[in-house]
Amino acid sequence: MIDSVAGFAGPARHRNASLFRRDGAALREMRETSPGFFAQLHHAVRVPILTGAGAKLTMRGGTILGALAVSGGVAPGQDDECAVAALAAFAPEPPAGP
Repeated sequence: MIDSVAGFAGPARHRNASLFRRDGAALREMRETSPGFFAQLHHAVRVPILTGAGAKLTMRGGTILGALAVSGGVAPGQDDECAVAALAAFAPEPPAGP
């Protein structure tokens, strides 16, 4: 999918998911329950804080490796579906056991 804000939304979402160690949906919930915190947060981190669907953490064995984010879906849930599919497609194969 193509980012809806000239390539800005996806990269900002994946950076924020990695920074806060939460998927986009969890960050949106945090923003809704703590609006004062998020209203002041941009002063501290000096980068835009975008929350919402389409940001998924990439993890291995409980360790966060980074995040993947997509943007531009035209129906509810499309960004998350695309992100989940991308993670499934690019997830490394588990190492072969003895």
